[in-house]
Amino acid sequence: MRRRNLILFIVFLLVALGIAVGVLVGFLPKTSQLPDLEIWVVHATEETEWLSAAAQRFNQEGHRLGGQRIVVHLEAMDSGDALINIRDEKFVHPPTAWSPSSMLWVNLLNAEWYPRHGTDLIMRVGQYQATPLVLTPMVWVMWQDRAEVFLRHFGEEPDWDTVQKALAAPEGWKSLGGQADWGYVKFGQTDPVLSNSGLVAITLAAYDYFDRIRGLTVDELMDNNFQAWMQSLWRGIVGGYDRASANLMRDMILYGASKYDIIMVYENLVASQMKNAPGRWGTSLRVFYPRLNLWNDHPFCVLMADWSTADQKDAALEFQKFLLREDIQRQALHYGFRPANVDVPVVNDDPENPFNLYQDQGLQVQIPRINLVEVPSAEVISELQRMFRRAQP
Repeated sequence: MRRRNLILFIVFLLVALGIAVGVLVGFLPKTSQLPDLEIWVVHATEETEWLSAAAQRFNQEGHRLGGQRIVVHLEAMDSGDALINIRDEKFVHPPTAWSPSSMLWVNLLNAEWYPRHGTDLIMRVGQYQATPLVLTPMVWVMWQDRAEVFLRHFGEEPDWDTVQKALAAPEGWKSLGGQADWGYVKFGQTDPVLSNSGLVAITLAAYDYFDRIRGLTVDELMDNNFQAWMQSLWRGIVGGYDRASANLMRDMILYGASKYDIIMVYENLVASQMKNAPGRWGTSLRVFYPRLNLWNDHPFCVLMADWSTADQKDAALEFQKFLLREDIQRQALHYGFRPANVDVPVVNDDPENPFNLYQDQGLQVQIPRINLVEVPSAEVISELQRMFRRAQP
């Protein structure tokens, strides 16, 4: 009897101990939880506001891959600087993906990467192909009073040929019928070696000079008349070259016509900042679209480098998919971008949509005279950059 009671007592103790251990384990942290799957995305500076808000939301939503929570880190960088750092592998946190401003930089990076590694770093087809996130064309931006004089003198909207003639006018604005105290016509663009908008600007200027939309060659760029024409444009650029397009747009509004009369910049930047001009200078900005243009399509490029794992590359695709989601694409409209997702219209009932607000100042949903040019070869792009370097004092 005593033996039976002892056995029952031992069983009871074991059961109680098991329950106690189970309860205790429930309160202890789970040491088997998988670590976060972290990725780093380097992106063009003009994407900063939109991408920062999107990445914060993505991280808050707790997206997972294979049981791991994906965490996105961002780093804003001019496209030229980013290309150099990726090419030379000079990053504290090697990027899993890169979103430059346009496909021009994809061509350049692949052209510099391939001879060293025997393969492209960015794919043009397949699962990991470079995929547009948002779109924005290039535009001329001019102060309203200057635009009226310009249109009256030339009888047409500004473009490369008329801008070049305006820059070469012997008495500046006075020669065009404007006020003498306006001085010479002051033109601004960014550095084409480091900034995408500057590189696109000189690419469009070259296409316009040769009156074509594709097939630009290095041999054509060697033409003496073309080089003299380009240098006359560059001589008309005032001050130093901004590295960032946002700074160019900011300075035009901040300093008014004392700094710039006309600039070439992204449509999204003027669309998002148009509201700031009248309150500072009592006049508005006018937007004009060049005859030849190129979509800055902000491709999302998963880098096929061995510094990131297969899981990190797939996590980057998850973030790309999120950025193309309709609600996230609609948010891009607030920053003046055109959605890359064709299911998201540019015009909607949002009162803050700049494409609803600023049509009278020239912002256009449908651009009637636009002809899209072909992204030139890496050799042509590099030669244009070399021309620019040689022309600098």
